[in-house]
Amino acid sequence: MLGPQDCVKELNALYEQRRNVLVGSLRDIGWDVKAPKGSFFNWFKVPQGYTSETFVNALFEKAHVAMAPGRGFGKSGDQYVRASLLEPEERLREAAARIQKAGFFQKLNV
Repeated sequence: MLGPQDCVKELNALYEQRRNVLVGSLRDIGWDVKAPKGSFFNWFKVPQGYTSETFVNALFEKAHVAMAPGRGFGKSGDQYVRASLLEPEERLREAAARIQKAGFFQKLNV
């Protein structure tokens, strides 16, 4: 028999909010990313001209942001990076700001 599931609902809400913050922050800097529907991992397509490995290396060197190369999860993952939602919202916003400062994306003025 299952007990109360309030903690599960709270955790789901926490990760959903963090996902919204990360995806919104990355979109704000010009990275065209899609919001995943579940999990505390997000998969984002790398910019043109990069592989997952070259992009995570550049992110780490230029922005001091760590993501996992999708290539490590199979050949079809090579055009994606994996970011986690384990950090608080402020750290996710900070990561997006560092990526923006490193100049990987051009913010579109709409």
